[in-house]
Amino acid sequence: MTKSLRLKIGLSFACTALFFVLLLLYSMTAGSIPLTLSQLFKGLFVSFDQSVSVVYDLRFPRIAVAILAGAALAGEVLVEGDRLIQAPQAVLAQVQAHVPGAGHQVAADGLHHVLRQ
Repeated sequence: MTKSLRLKIGLSFACTALFFVLLLLYSMTAGSIPLTLSQLFKGLFVSFDQSVSVVYDLRFPRIAVAILAGAALAGEVLVEGDRLIQAPQAVLAQVQAHVPGAGHQVAADGLHHVLRQ
């Protein structure tokens, strides 16, 4: 791996991590009960605050489920990536086999028929 490629990968990872942290902070503070960052950190780490309890009860579970669902979907795409690209091509070939001389529009219309079977 070249030095410039390693730098690009590191920069991409750092930007993604920063964006993730910013979205995490936003999802903890935004909602029907808005919180400032100082209220959030004081309520989480210093003393109990009734307005911050919504973060424990509602926002943390929602954030955890979103992270786990996103990780599961990303893992599925990484594992099944080749099949996800090849599957529509296989279905399109099957449609074109049933409709000789079919153009892309006819094949795409027939795609819905094949998928419903």
